[in-house]
Amino acid sequence: MIGIIGVSGEGGTLCYKLLVNSGLGDIIGGVRNKQLLNEDDINYKYIDLMDKRSCFDFVKRCDFVINCATANHKGIYNLVEAVEFCGKILFDLTYYEGFKLPKVSNASIYHGIGLSPGLTEALPKIMLEKFDSIIHFDLYYVAMDIFSYSAAKSYLEYIESVDIYPMTEIKDGRLQAVSSNEKAIQFNIIQKELEKIPYMDSRSISTCERLGIENARYSICIPYGETYKFLMEREKYKKGLDYKIGKLVEASMIDRQLYPLDSFIIADINGVYEKKERKSCVVIKSSSSLKITVDVVISVLVLVKKTQLHCGIYDITGLNKLGTLLDIMSSIDPELYINIFDDKSVFEIIQSEGEI
Repeated sequence: MIGIIGVSGEGGTLCYKLLVNSGLGDIIGGVRNKQLLNEDDINYKYIDLMDKRSCFDFVKRCDFVINCATANHKGIYNLVEAVEFCGKILFDLTYYEGFKLPKVSNASIYHGIGLSPGLTEALPKIMLEKFDSIIHFDLYYVAMDIFSYSAAKSYLEYIESVDIYPMTEIKDGRLQAVSSNEKAIQFNIIQKELEKIPYMDSRSISTCERLGIENARYSICIPYGETYKFLMEREKYKKGLDYKIGKLVEASMIDRQLYPLDSFIIADINGVYEKKERKSCVVIKSSSSLKITVDVVISVLVLVKKTQLHCGIYDITGLNKLGTLLDIMSSIDPELYINIFDDKSVFEIIQSEGEI
């Protein structure tokens, strides 16, 4: 039995549909809106993460729990406490950085499971299997999605937190500033000029340190439009959160009409294998970032079902057999494009050749 918390939201709905299509198990849909409990299209059960009793009542019905709902510290604490007491397995899109949580010794909890956080930290470890060492790792997150209110709120809180370092890269093992006059970038496989916003955060820095990657850059790539102008505007930091949320939602809606892009995660790697330099790249393409997030969380569930469980709290890099994740993602979602190009940089891939 798989329980989806927040099943009535956009992410929860996508998660439910993919689980149904995959036939991975029976599903309970967790909702806070009690009016939905009378609907018969989904097996709905009430849960409010701020209500501890409802967390225990919901979790005890499940073998696996997927949390697609946003929650504050108290809500996550209640959920983790219920999962630990019932000895269940939890997959949470929320990253638990800085959260004070109960000790976990009777349950398996995986947090930050999605596109970012999640896949963006997993890819360096996955691709390292093709190298003895990685000399340089570049990740490009290409997206032009419409922000919902909750997504805009989460993103703004993230980019204004102490965990992110805008306009930086890791060079020779040190965090350094990059030029504020970054040039636009164009991939042959996308055929549209995009603006780059380089960044590093505590998760990507920690990943590179653990894997011995001394040169790395992560970049958000979006068209030059209202969203880009808003994100680069220094004056926005003086405004209130509700104002900024509204502006970001509005900007993304305008840009989505003008630039109907698919979402891409592209990793370009240079490294050494058997004492010879080699290069490789991975391209992941979907209709939206949220679809990739859902593909990741369902694939992690499949992976965990196949491997030996360990009790505790882990992020995505703590998974056993992480190298199989991309294959699982391809198998559960036929609409998802994933390809690894050996001995090629992403800038050497030509769309007209039929490679993507």
